[in-house]
Amino acid sequence: MWTPVFLTAALALGQPGANLPDIAPAPPSLRTLDLNAFAVDPPPLTAEQQPPAPTTITAPLLPTPPPKPPAAPTAAAAAAPAPEYLFMKSVQGTWEGNELVGNRLNIYGWTEGSYTAARSLGRSRGQWPIVAQSPTNAFEVNQNWLVFERTVVTTGTLDPTFGFHTAWIMPGADARYTPSRGLFDHQVGVGDFTEYNYPVDLFHAYVEGFFPTIGRGLDVKIGKNAVPFFAETEDKVYNPLFSHTYIFYYGGPFTFTGLQANLKLSDEWSVENRLVMGEDIAQLYGAQPTYVGALAWTQPGGGRNTALLSVVIDSGRFDYRHPYGVLNSPGQNNVNLVDLVFTHNFNPVLKYTLDANFGYETNVQGVLPSGLKNAIWYGAAHYLSYTLSPRLTANARFEMFDDEEGLRTGFKGLYNEATVGVTFKPRYDIWLRPEIRYDYNGDSRPFNSNHDPQHDQLSVACDLILRW
Repeated sequence: MWTPVFLTAALALGQPGANLPDIAPAPPSLRTLDLNAFAVDPPPLTAEQQPPAPTTITAPLLPTPPPKPPAAPTAAAAAAPAPEYLFMKSVQGTWEGNELVGNRLNIYGWTEGSYTAARSLGRSRGQWPIVAQSPTNAFEVNQNWLVFERTVVTTGTLDPTFGFHTAWIMPGADARYTPSRGLFDHQVGVGDFTEYNYPVDLFHAYVEGFFPTIGRGLDVKIGKNAVPFFAETEDKVYNPLFSHTYIFYYGGPFTFTGLQANLKLSDEWSVENRLVMGEDIAQLYGAQPTYVGALAWTQPGGGRNTALLSVVIDSGRFDYRHPYGVLNSPGQNNVNLVDLVFTHNFNPVLKYTLDANFGYETNVQGVLPSGLKNAIWYGAAHYLSYTLSPRLTANARFEMFDDEEGLRTGFKGLYNEATVGVTFKPRYDIWLRPEIRYDYNGDSRPFNSNHDPQHDQLSVACDLILRW
């Protein structure tokens, strides 16, 4: 009974050793279709069908194009205007101030006071022959310097312009030695360095015309003006130290009166010529026609080095025909001299200056302490200036000045002086210049000459300048 059932089940499971047929895969859908499977590679291109290679065109006969020019340099910034001091500031915006500025008129100046402590006794000649600091151990008002001027225009115009310049010491101890013969020279105290006297002096007084189309600019002055040489000036704000050199005091005159022409030849060269009445003289009595010349050079490319060579040429003979009452001078000096000022800037803060001087005079019989008829003098001063900050500058100076016959200083011999000091500016219009100085003359005893004369002298000094 169960045999048919088992036979039917065996047939349903399949015969032994037989394989079931494979299940056909599902047709691909759009989500699974691989399009790359249907891509057909194109047949390779023939030589005729290849694209041509790019062509390079050369022009060997044409010049190489010039390089792109550099950008034009930026114009230099205009120089900072000169600072205005107390007076011109006080009239700014007023009718008076506008009139001054509109007519190129300036009024300014400074007051300088000083104290010098030195080895001297009483009110003697003290610092002689350092006359600006005599007598010592006392406070002095050296200068009340007053400038009234009308400036000329040197840039931005082809038209000539005209002006004038006056500078007064009114009063001041320096006016004891600055007056020219015939102009404020008979005041009490002129030539007397043993007392505290305060004369006045008109140090500069000239009219001026500037002609920009002649050369690089021709500047003509007529009147009284300071000498073009020396590394120091009587305008105290332009000096590195308070005290002066022997070269400044005795190397030549302080001023000339006459005709002056300064011609700028190029950015490097300029020349000055003067025809004047003589040395430190502003009158016809005793005048001696004198030529003064100066040649200035500035190194191209920033002016790292500069040089100024000056000469004074006249008769070179002491003039007995025109005695001079002040200081009982028996006549008028007419000296010939050569002076060289050279500067070198090591860098923006360190500067060296040389002032070398030579002079002579003949026919000085009966005047020289040595009794000779001819006299020569010569010297050199070396300066080193180091700017520590905008407010503080350190300065040093060493000088040798040989007054062989004693004509210039009154004591013959070789003078040596060494000075160190600083310029401190707590404000742009307030200056302090303390210094220490040592002087020596081995041939004479010029120091403290009225009381226990000495070969040497040590001094400590300081001046205060108030610019207004």
